[in-house]
Amino acid sequence: MDPNNDSANCEAQFLEESILEAGFESYIQSEYELPYFVDVDYPESAPDTPREYLIGLAKRVLNAGGNRTGFTHHTEIRRSLHGWAPEYNEDVDGDPGYWGECAFGLSSHEINFGRLEGDGETKEQKARTVLAWARDNIDAEVLVEIEENYVSDIRSMWDDAAALAEGELQIRKFQNSPPDNVGGWHRFDASDERVKLAYRANNHDVPVVIGVYEAGEDLDVHEWTIENWEDNNGDPLETPKNRFPASTRTNDGPYARLRNHLQTYNADPLPVDTETDTNSSAPA
Repeated sequence: MDPNNDSANCEAQFLEESILEAGFESYIQSEYELPYFVDVDYPESAPDTPREYLIGLAKRVLNAGGNRTGFTHHTEIRRSLHGWAPEYNEDVDGDPGYWGECAFGLSSHEINFGRLEGDGETKEQKARTVLAWARDNIDAEVLVEIEENYVSDIRSMWDDAAALAEGELQIRKFQNSPPDNVGGWHRFDASDERVKLAYRANNHDVPVVIGVYEAGEDLDVHEWTIENWEDNNGDPLETPKNRFPASTRTNDGPYARLRNHLQTYNADPLPVDTETDTNSSAPA
């Protein structure tokens, strides 16, 4: 997130005010207590310039359709646009045919699917034409509702970006300073140096070990039964796997998967006298 980049500031078209006008960074700083050094990447699917915002909103208006807008078919929108343009504020930069040219430049495909075509400037002209037409031909409350939904979707993307950054921060903390206990899981020091971080617990009534370990040049994570683990002297490559780690949607590194596994399975601590290759104390 570049503090000098205000391209995510987008002026509302039908709303009196919008959270988007303050910008992405201001929103993140006001809504999330993230450390100053955490970088929140702007979501690729969200509009990050006023131009992209206008184009996206115009698409929402064209796709709204139905009884609430008064236009139940794209052919009705096209007829309305073609009838509206010649009479709308025709003196634009000394070109009396500006709006007509923009309106008649919209193809049936563009009107039907809201997929405006052309270069960035052309798309923006088409979007402004659609929004100007909408102000004159669609109820103001409907337009407010359309833009509110659009803003809400963008805000959700911003929230997801912040949550992703926050999750990555927690994973780094977990990797650099792993807790001794996570629920019923207890961290221990495995005797095999290829095991970088390991926990043990009674998972679904089965004593198990789960750990991050070196698998060739990469790191991997799996769960093994303690019985098989002991039979193979704690060798992570030779011990038969018991369960794959609980999957994650976005953070899919080995430490992320280990942390997610510990949080997913509400395991019970092992008895104090459980035998494992550990140099640490038993769980308290």
